Amino acid sequence: MNDFAHSADEWIEPNGSGGFASGTASGIRTRRYHSLPLADAGRLVLVNGFDAQVEFDSETLSLTSHRYAPDVISPDGGSRFIKFESTPWPRWLFQLTDRLAVEQEIFIPRGSSSVVLAWKLIGHTNERVKLKVRLFFSGRDSHSLHRENDAFSFESYSQGKHLIFRSYPSVPAVVAQTNAFFLRDPVWYRNFLYREEETQGLDSTEDLASAGIFGWDLNGHSAVLALAAQGGNRILGDGTTEADFARLRSAEFNLRRPEHARSIDFETRKIE
Repeated sequence: MNDFAHSADEWIEPNGSGGFASGTASGIRTRRYHSLPLADAGRLVLVNGFDAQVEFDSETLSLTSHRYAPDVISPDGGSRFIKFESTPWPRWLFQLTDRLAVEQEIFIPRGSSSVVLAWKLIGHTNERVKLKVRLFFSGRDSHSLHRENDAFSFESYSQGKHLIFRSYPSVPAVVAQTNAFFLRDPVWYRNFLYREEETQGLDSTEDLASAGIFGWDLNGHSAVLALAAQGGNRILGDGTTEADFARLRSAEFNLRRPEHARSIDFETRKIE
């Protein structure tokens, strides 16, 4: 892995109403607090992170890496990680070939419990480039850690053009709005290792659940995945089908403009 992949620099992106997203420049979570936005009510972690990979030229290329106990980094997404920027919001660049890269962004519209994840292809190829993303769910208190258990629910259901996930009956559901297809494929990811917790002598391993795979064709299209706690802002409207592609991308673009202006004055905090 390159130097970027080993970076311990951390970032935090507040939403202005008590919640925040946080992580590291390398993308490897090192603390139990690293997650996509905490739900405002109860300081809950609903979505801890994600795994992303690209299928291109008969190969599967990872864009993410994770640390597992006892101390194993997998997969090899860090080998493609060439650049991280915290301004105006967290943004990563991954090199696929000499002429082809993927940009990944995470931003939070101020005052919401929502987060927008976006990916786009940089460069041109005649080969089909497919992106596949798995969300990691828990539904725990922000100070706790999550373990594999039989009570966790992998079920999802559609509500209009939104996809709803509820890990446990007692926690808010997660509402997903996206221009992806979704394939149900439940699986547990076991023994994530959080290095900063370990160095402080605290419990440092966690099991997280993935309900399935979000998939996109990146050729000519941006991939957009917006997540909100149920009851929060469903920020991208109802555009999730292929026919609504343009409306979804327009809504995502319109969210960028005020958030970009705000971030000029209040930058994502980078902690080195």
